[in-house]
Amino acid sequence: MEHDTPEAAHIGVDVSKGWLDAHELPSGRSRRFENSGKGYREFRAWVGAGPVGLVLFEATGPYDQAFHAALGGGLPLCRVNAAWARHFRKSLGREAKTDCADAALLAAMARTRRDLRATPVRPESFRALEALWTARDALSRDRGRLKVRAGQEARHPCLKRRNAARLRWMDRELAGMDAETDRLLALDPGLSRRVEVLCSMPGIARTAALALALGMPELGGVGGREAASLAGVAPFANDSGGRRGKRSIRGGRERPRRKLFMAATGAAQHNPEMRRVYEAMRARGKPKMVSLVAVMRRLVVLANTLLREDRLWTPAPPDSRAAAPQPA
Repeated sequence: MEHDTPEAAHIGVDVSKGWLDAHELPSGRSRRFENSGKGYREFRAWVGAGPVGLVLFEATGPYDQAFHAALGGGLPLCRVNAAWARHFRKSLGREAKTDCADAALLAAMARTRRDLRATPVRPESFRALEALWTARDALSRDRGRLKVRAGQEARHPCLKRRNAARLRWMDRELAGMDAETDRLLALDPGLSRRVEVLCSMPGIARTAALALALGMPELGGVGGREAASLAGVAPFANDSGGRRGKRSIRGGRERPRRKLFMAATGAAQHNPEMRRVYEAMRARGKPKMVSLVAVMRRLVVLANTLLREDRLWTPAPPDSRAAAPQPA
């Protein structure tokens, strides 16, 4: 990627359900395309054969996935969090928001942010599993809410029957999704191995392993601090002058972090190493939540190390110097 070449084009693309609004810098040209296969071909022809530094677009759920899959192999496409674009707009003092203005803003962001890099295109099997996992996670959360409501409505015979029937249907759907997940995992040995490695860690159940493998595919290829930051469990400083403010966590990927929290509550009881970390922090007067976040951080750093070394968890690593997790 010729990101730093002065003559390289930087393109912002505002992706919506029906359209792609594109803006290129430094030429300043703009054009609208259909969000379809025909539109992708026209967009590629419009970009041309010249050097392209970066093509930047916001994460818009299902609307950008086909665009990324179709063109990510031939162009340096970068998918960024929509919040980053909003903050960038605020930093420039711009208030107007239209599709064309958003595309121009993304082009300026691509040209300014030299740290941005192209987002890898995941295999079709990975994308299918990711969509299935997202749907399963949503259904599982719905089932949890229904169980709470069913307990509150237990005195009403009609509602009790309807809630019981819906819970049985949800259980069948979840079982079917699990079977399909097994089938898709069998078609992807690399991803299946990553899930196996993660499941070997005490406290990491299969759902948490899938959440980490699919929601944080970078694990195993980054440092320990970056892995913790991706999970949203890295404490950020809050200092100014002589003041030393309270550190806090924020950001990160919501679904993997939620599963990681549930894993940490189990690991703090059943994983001897993590239990020692948790109890030591509690003994120092740290709140329960802070202590659990410390366990979450240890878990994700350990997961990153095991995936990097492609080995299962063992109570005593084969080579303590080589297998020790990176400092968080």
